[in-house]
Amino acid sequence: MKNKQLIQQFMEENGIEFNKPFWVKTKNEIGMVKCRIIEDKKIGIPETEYYSEKEEKWNVAGVMWLMLVMFGEGYEIIPQPMYTLTEIKNRIMGEVKKQKKQWGDESELTPHQWLGLIQEEVGEIAQSVNETYLPNKTKSQLGGKENIQAEIYQAAALLIRFSERIEGE
Repeated sequence: MKNKQLIQQFMEENGIEFNKPFWVKTKNEIGMVKCRIIEDKKIGIPETEYYSEKEEKWNVAGVMWLMLVMFGEGYEIIPQPMYTLTEIKNRIMGEVKKQKKQWGDESELTPHQWLGLIQEEVGEIAQSVNETYLPNKTKSQLGGKENIQAEIYQAAALLIRFSERIEGE
């Protein structure tokens, strides 16, 4: 492609990587659109996809969408992936299933025992935050945004499981 460097420059300037989601904010009725640019090494023309919440799948947006985003007025690139409520819910419920499989029936636990487990998970969130953002890191392998998110999802799943336990009384 003659202007491959133009697309690469656009991606660099906006913090976009091939195959990684980013958001496009539009000033029209569309609003926010989750996108990704797929590198096609066979023909050399990148393809753009958008995520459909309704269908819960990626769809081809075409080269014209990329051109609109690159050159059109009223499009703002947001490189950090923003998770939708549906994605967050799915990740938490996946963690709920994982915990239930790992720990089995925990109906014998008292509310105070549940609270202790929840406090332990919140402590792990704090540890990940500290190892990410404080200057005196001692266990940096526990830090990073991925670890923070993982701990948040574990705590949220535990809260849901505790709620189920209370509902079952």
